Amino acid sequence: ERASSGRLSCASSRATAFDTCDGTPDTISRSLATLAQKGLTYLGYTTTTYTTTGFTSARVLARAPTDQAVYVHSHGDQYYDPYPRQVQGFREDGGDCSQAIVYAPQLAAVRAPVVHLVIMSACHLAEAARTAGVPTMAAAYGIARVKYTDPHGPDAGSRFFLGYEGVAYTVDMLHFEQHFWAYVTSGHLLGDAFTLARAAGDAWPGRWILDL
Repeated sequence: ERASSGRLSCASSRATAFDTCDGTPDTISRSLATLAQKGLTYLGYTTTTYTTTGFTSARVLARAPTDQAVYVHSHGDQYYDPYPRQVQGFREDGGDCSQAIVYAPQLAAVRAPVVHLVIMSACHLAEAARTAGVPTMAAAYGIARVKYTDPHGPDAGSRFFLGYEGVAYTVDMLHFEQHFWAYVTSGHLLGDAFTLARAAGDAWPGRWILDL
């Protein structure tokens, strides 16, 4: 599951927005970005991290044609675009909860031909589509939305999507992702790291879906 030389990845995290939304200082978003950057680097990707004014919808879309691994920590939802059509997406950084949204169909139109690893550390982005014909975030990256079952199956190690169902709190994301990346960087397969991290006693069991 290690990347070959020259593969690019990016890790983007909303480092300011969570302060504004709930009025409490947020250090978790930066911790998540650091974990992801170290984990992606361990896997062999040349990784660039973006936060605050560096994490914009324009930058995400500009990098999408070349990034073969993507990590995003942000506010995620199935947004009306327009009502009643609902589309999965996540917000760029910038200090409040009304910033620009990167939508799944936008990414589907420009992403790299093959994307090996996508982690959406955000609410709702592992869910099924609520509007027929609209791609999920996993589908936008060309990854089928199926539960991880067989570490030796036909796609084992080649394509991996991890996201959260429903509402997930940043403290629980941090707990889960600390375990996940610790297992990854100790040499476990991505799917096995996922399974082991879920068993680590997080407060929201069953929130995580792995698509492989």
